[in-house]
Amino acid sequence: MANQDNFVTFIGVPGANPEPQNKARRLSLQGDSEIPAYLILCNARSLSVFGGCVKMPSLSKFRHLHIFDMEGSGEVEDQHLAEIGGLVHLKYLRLKSKIGKLPQQIAELQYLESLEICESNATTEIPSAINQLTQLVRLVVNDETVLPDEIGGLKALQVLRGINVNTQSTNFVRQLCLLSNLMELSISFINYYAGDNWKENQEEMVNSICRLGGANLHVLHITINEGADEIFEESWSPAPLSLRELVVEVGIVSSVPRWIGSLVNLQKLVVPMWEVGEEDLVILGSLPDLRHLSLTALAAGSKEGRLRVTQSHGFPSLINFQIGGEECALGLVFEAGSMPKLQHLELEFDVEETSSVTDGGFDFGIKHLSCLTSTTVRSTYDESIRPTLEAAMERCIYDHPNRPTLIWMK
Repeated sequence: MANQDNFVTFIGVPGANPEPQNKARRLSLQGDSEIPAYLILCNARSLSVFGGCVKMPSLSKFRHLHIFDMEGSGEVEDQHLAEIGGLVHLKYLRLKSKIGKLPQQIAELQYLESLEICESNATTEIPSAINQLTQLVRLVVNDETVLPDEIGGLKALQVLRGINVNTQSTNFVRQLCLLSNLMELSISFINYYAGDNWKENQEEMVNSICRLGGANLHVLHITINEGADEIFEESWSPAPLSLRELVVEVGIVSSVPRWIGSLVNLQKLVVPMWEVGEEDLVILGSLPDLRHLSLTALAAGSKEGRLRVTQSHGFPSLINFQIGGEECALGLVFEAGSMPKLQHLELEFDVEETSSVTDGGFDFGIKHLSCLTSTTVRSTYDESIRPTLEAAMERCIYDHPNRPTLIWMK
């Protein structure tokens, strides 16, 4: 149907042969295919490539291309981009490639708004010519991409994802703070890539984040494979007050950094922790606009002392709360008046560990969450304890005046 309406022209799809008289506007190369010589390509606006055996066409045939997507092909090499400078109307470029270095001609793509280099097994170097792309607002790379020192020239950039801090030069990390329009930043500290300058890069990265956080940075995602405490104990000053979303992945922190309590605009926070304690709740509960909170943890409270969430902890705007983990001993208790706007609660725990902490009752004080509409329980357990767990949770739901939905996930 797409072929008949000339919406998308498929090449390499059995039974979907393009009509010779059609002028292809959206072209999709799939499988082991090659563009027929008779197909008219002068009006093509988008080209998507899927499959490793596709024979790449000459880019000189696509002078009016707006979208060039090779994410589905890993066979693209340097020579295939030799004529990319001729695609002067290009707005979107996505590569999954064996390209060692993008050509200098990329500077001629003055209308390019989005550049994405997907996962590959090769190191890809982006030349300093990228600084001439005055319309570029979105740059997505992977762990093995090396960016130029002069990254600060991309003044229009709003989204920057996939930066492995330890593969970049210190000058690059230092220049990040010049991207005053940056709204979303995704970075990683992967230690097996770390060079001799890893410590300096770490300090400069924190400094750049803090400066960006005084401008337009709203979203920050950080992936850390080890040493999370060391990074968050750096001097995060001034605190990045513009942040609305902070997500920490993989790395585990011992406690919530105090500077997080200064993020008055923060709406979403995801932090993996060893153990959630009273002081952590005090810091997080003070955030006036926090609506979504996820705390992956190995423990929250113990048999010696349950972790009690009280009205005094605050959480004035919290709507969604997820806590726990596969191995978590969850000794959390909600008391009357706590988390006054909470609607969705997700609890994840190890049943045996949690049973010992809660004396087998699995009573988390859910009935005290006045606005609760749904509770999700995620756990693995032996079948022998299943009836006790289900009965306890269903009793908590029955005792709640709202009768929130109970969702089981295993």
